[in-house]
Amino acid sequence: MNFQPGINHRKWQLILIPIISFIVACSIFYSSINETDGYIFPWKLMLVLAFFTLVTWEVNIITYKKLDKTNAFFDNPGRRLLIQIFYCIAATWLTYLILYNVVYLIDGGSYSAFPFRNFFLYFLISTAIALVINSMYVIRYLQSTVAYKEAISTAKMNELLRALSKQSIQSVPVGETEKEQILDKPESGSDSLLITSGSKMQQILFSDMAYWYSSDGLVILVLTDGKKMTTNFSSYTEFIELLPEQFFFQLNRQFVAHIQSIVSIKDDVNRKLIVELKAKSNNSKTESVTVSRYRSQQLKAWFVLTTK
Repeated sequence: MNFQPGINHRKWQLILIPIISFIVACSIFYSSINETDGYIFPWKLMLVLAFFTLVTWEVNIITYKKLDKTNAFFDNPGRRLLIQIFYCIAATWLTYLILYNVVYLIDGGSYSAFPFRNFFLYFLISTAIALVINSMYVIRYLQSTVAYKEAISTAKMNELLRALSKQSIQSVPVGETEKEQILDKPESGSDSLLITSGSKMQQILFSDMAYWYSSDGLVILVLTDGKKMTTNFSSYTEFIELLPEQFFFQLNRQFVAHIQSIVSIKDDVNRKLIVELKAKSNNSKTESVTVSRYRSQQLKAWFVLTTK
């Protein structure tokens, strides 16, 4: 689960790319024509600029998503910002260098709108456009980070867990299979996973899964009734993407939990968290799982999205 600041990339691209391309194209063309030449709108230049801006934007989005996985903005904004500046500038400059040469070669090495003598001029323009895009993202990330840190704490998370627990004990009307009205199935797609255990194959509902844990190369599923199922999976990478993200979270290398199995969450030293897991069965034992400070921030972000 990665923290998302809620930016509608496509909407802002549709709004800003034409505006940026139009302003820059007009500025470049107007400064380069003579009064006697008349004025013809530089459509070709504008389209090239729009293409450059779109590719630069997409490269920066990819850079943001990569950094979200390794250096979460909300964990250490100052450090993330420094790393982001370095990587985004490097990605932007490399993208510009490749695009410029591709366009230059496609046009036979004599592209009128981007002559080689003005290489550094357009290099600066490309950098300025990237800075505008990144400024918008940084502001939004900071806003989301502040709102997120104010909205969630272990006390708030436990309050939400109690509310979910009260809702989960309400069953559906008589005559239908008893299931939770909340947390019963994902919003879309299959509501179960085909699991091989030994020589048997079973279709297990997501709502019947409490949590998974790995031990000595084995992946074991604990069901809500407390029973354990040793699966033929050797690692989480084989199936983790099949689990609905709105219900399951990987706490660490050993444990993947359904939100219904989380009993409580406590603060630990060095901004770590202790998560207590338990199947619904009264005879089930409680598992205490330590979540690293980096995963803790992601857990909180996931909790906000899951319970809102």
